[in-house]
Amino acid sequence: MNNVKLISKQNEWFDAGTEVFEAYTDGYNSKNKPFKRISYKEYQIWEKAGHILAYGLRNGVWMTELCPIEEFEVLYTEDQI
Repeated sequence: MNNVKLISKQNEWFDAGTEVFEAYTDGYNSKNKPFKRISYKEYQIWEKAGHILAYGLRNGVWMTELCPIEEFEVLYTEDQI
């Protein structure tokens, strides 16, 4: 398992059932940056902090937000995207 797939739970910040991705602090909205799942190693760091900076859909609009880890269902995967 190299990456984590984070799925937003019901009644949380991001739209329920949608996957969130790694948020870049240097302007993620750039069209030439691909969506990336959060690496397992990075996830472990965020998990210790209790929050994660993620990029996903809220009310159908792409946004970046710092959210508590418990807002997501966590699935482990080898797939980057």
